[in-house]
Amino acid sequence: MKDGWKTEQVERIEIAQWVIANEMNYVAVTTQFNVSYGQVYTWVKKFKQGGPNALADRRGKTKKDTSQLTEMELRD
Repeated sequence: MKDGWKTEQVERIEIAQWVIANEMNYVAVTTQFNVSYGQVYTWVKKFKQGGPNALADRRGKTKKDTSQLTEMELRD
């Protein structure tokens, strides 16, 4: 397993596009970019489903605006 290192959204997009352009070759990308297979698989899956914005780091951010929630939703 590779040692962890932080990647920026731009790097994740580049890696996902590289995998797609190179016939989904996950093994080659792990050695070329020094990232784990599982992480690349997740990035490619998110990229295909939601585009480049899906690879943004959303940790610590709210999912939806609470001003539009009803009282019942706010209690849950």
